[in-house]
Amino acid sequence: MSARGSRWLTLRVPSVSLPATMFPRLLLLALLSSSALSCASVDARRSIREGDELVREARTEEADRYAKYELTKAVLYLDEARLRNGYGEYAAARAYGGQAVELARSAVQTARQRKDLELRRQKTDPETPKARTPRPKPLPGAPDLPGLPPVGAPEEPEGDGAAPADQPKKKLLPPGMGGGQ
Repeated sequence: MSARGSRWLTLRVPSVSLPATMFPRLLLLALLSSSALSCASVDARRSIREGDELVREARTEEADRYAKYELTKAVLYLDEARLRNGYGEYAAARAYGGQAVELARSAVQTARQRKDLELRRQKTDPETPKARTPRPKPLPGAPDLPGLPPVGAPEEPEGDGAAPADQPKKKLLPPGMGGGQ
């Protein structure tokens, strides 16, 4: 056997022959590329896990009440990241997961700020009843008008709120538009 024949590995592919030193290099290249793909899935799963943790934290900070928009959007992005990760679209999953993480962080921060602001307002201003427009006070000596409740009486609708029988019902639609004519 010649020296040249021992250095060449002949593959059984038509018209392709590779040196024996190329085979380990190709094997190493295949291993590195497969590990690069697995790193992409690991990165996507990491961002999804981080987003889950931040959404959980946002809910404990009552972001459902104080930062609805950010929390809802973070949950939707997280669902999309899970979906993309399931289909093997790791770059898209990582991108959606990153967006979910940013939005969840924003939801946590917003909820904390608004919660703190509400607590400070409650400490400085005691709870006051809702502002109502006061009724005017009657003039001294003015008689009560018939048919109207006295000025101090509470305003409540009479009966069950239905129109009296002697008054016709109002038409909701104009004639010709299905108003019952």
